[in-house]
Amino acid sequence: MSTVSIIAQIETCLQKAEQLKSKIDKLRPADEQWDTLLDLTSRLSECTKFLQEKVRLRKESHCARAQNEKNKYTSDTVTSRRALCKNGTFKATIFRRNILTIFGETKFSTLDSSRNRLRKEAIVRKIEAIRGLNPDTIVTWSITFEPSRWTSDKMAFKVVKLVTEFLEEETPCEWPLVVADTLDKLQQEEGILQENREYDISREGKFSCPYEEPRLSND
Repeated sequence: MSTVSIIAQIETCLQKAEQLKSKIDKLRPADEQWDTLLDLTSRLSECTKFLQEKVRLRKESHCARAQNEKNKYTSDTVTSRRALCKNGTFKATIFRRNILTIFGETKFSTLDSSRNRLRKEAIVRKIEAIRGLNPDTIVTWSITFEPSRWTSDKMAFKVVKLVTEFLEEETPCEWPLVVADTLDKLQQEEGILQENREYDISREGKFSCPYEEPRLSND
């Protein structure tokens, strides 16, 4: 069962419970009904506390897992960044696909199923988070991860945020000319990028700082 479905069910239960609050004062239970009411409300309270604790534990587990994934992914970015800055090597196809994904358009259709629409909305949320970052972060991201890796459920939005926050704190690289050349060619060849102001801002970013080894978090 999906999280959306669970949330909807909890909201329905909450609405019904809220409606009962104003009705309790008007109750005139028979003597034998008092114990039933107390028993039911007690069980409802216990169920609520159980759900709260379950959600809290799941959240803690999720955060710990996200932190572990973040450390793994930041290590990947360091490796890719080092290879590009020192040797000028990177996978141009992955870089190109990422740039088109980040600055392109996610198409929605009236024929999309609810599940497919939710999937696309999740992708757009990630794209918007990445698109607004500094050019150095966008380049590092785009040379590191295949689009299918971060646009899918394999990388949660929280992990995307953690990794990009790490990258935003790093000193920008002095990128090889091949990066600027690739970005320029992409804009010339891809119509969707030719009038994209956000792409212009990113493409014109200046990478004037010398290369430094990025730090790795011990978290």
